[in-house]
Amino acid sequence: MFVTGAGDDRSPLARFRRFARRLYGGRNPHSRMFLYALLIFDSASLLFIIATSFLSRALDLAFGLSFLAELVLRLAGVRSVVREFLRITTWTDIVAITSCLRQPRVKPEDFCACCARCGC
Repeated sequence: MFVTGAGDDRSPLARFRRFARRLYGGRNPHSRMFLYALLIFDSASLLFIIATSFLSRALDLAFGLSFLAELVLRLAGVRSVVREFLRITTWTDIVAITSCLRQPRVKPEDFCACCARCGC
């Protein structure tokens, strides 16, 4: 562990971590509104990804990057990163991020024999 002085509390990283802690762990109306908005965003994006799983690669990248940004913000806001990695929700986020950002190996035609023949 590093010993930090009083001047480190003003660093951009320290301010960012305090901001993230207030968003994720605060009990004020702004924190609750943020968490509800995050729940709605996660639910809507999950439904959208399922509904459009074979469409644009750009959408996958956009969602993957937004999930990654949310994970980084959450990890910056927790007091114990190790404890956060013991939670199942963190690992499901990592799986979702990986599946959105990785290069697809399976094409939609592989699931449909009709598409392989007619090219639809």
